[in-house]
Amino acid sequence: MAALVAPENVLYPSGNFHAPTGALVAAYVAGWTNQDYPRKFADLSHEERIRISRESIEALHPGRSKLLTKPVTVAWGLTPWSEGVGAVGPEWDVKRGARYAELLRPEGPIVFAGEHLSYVGLWQEGAALSAHEALTLVAQMAKQRPAAAA
Repeated sequence: MAALVAPENVLYPSGNFHAPTGALVAAYVAGWTNQDYPRKFADLSHEERIRISRESIEALHPGRSKLLTKPVTVAWGLTPWSEGVGAVGPEWDVKRGARYAELLRPEGPIVFAGEHLSYVGLWQEGAALSAHEALTLVAQMAKQRPAAAA
């Protein structure tokens, strides 16, 4: 039986990449190809989500799906106070105002970063972009600091 929905992307770990065994970080159904897929996938049983994920891995890597020995699935859309991998909604393209700019401002020598402080409010992408912005800010702060006495 063909899956009604399947993972739309697969994330592989970057550490220990060529090891004989490892972890498949995630196979996400986020709604990029069809906005109804996340809910349909979440509504399936844990066993059915694993079966579909295993079929997807088999399609990508023939003969390797049997290596998924300890699968776990999480229906983020059904998890209270989580409901997904990012803060995406009708406000997605809205410019953020003065209050947001205040959140980005360092508190003395402390610079804040995280997906919640990025214009891309998605888990890993937003966090990485925010970290880059924070590092740029730290570098600017370092240039403005008087040279230490020798």
